Amino acid sequence: MACLLLTAELSYPKPSISLSPCREVALGETVIILCECRCQNVTVLIKTGAHIKMWDSFGNEAEFPITSVGWGDGGSYTCQYHTTSQTLDWSESSDPVQLVVVGEGPDSTSLLPAPQPTGHSQGLRPQWNPQSQTLP
Repeated sequence: MACLLLTAELSYPKPSISLSPCREVALGETVIILCECRCQNVTVLIKTGAHIKMWDSFGNEAEFPITSVGWGDGGSYTCQYHTTSQTLDWSESSDPVQLVVVGEGPDSTSLLPAPQPTGHSQGLRPQWNPQSQTLP
């Protein structure tokens, strides 16, 4: 007796990630990292360096405000997501976006890993501390 195992791979649209403002950000300013997908009811993952942050979003976007940007907030950010019903199947990662921090200090420009943004879900804006979660 032969057994046939069929698997279906889910394919989610690639999310996009952007910064507002989209220019260099001065020390102490606020920047918003926005992850958007053509989907609803998802868990979104934002990554920068070895730091990650996950949160639930009921819309098609998640906002991560970083208030009072510091040198450690600069770096490359990406995002990806999965639906709440398919928790093991993640989307492809977004193209990276660079957060560049400028201002007075020992180094005039920083491209260090950025802190972790905050989630936005139906008006909720949880704060994300980049040093709070590190990959093993």
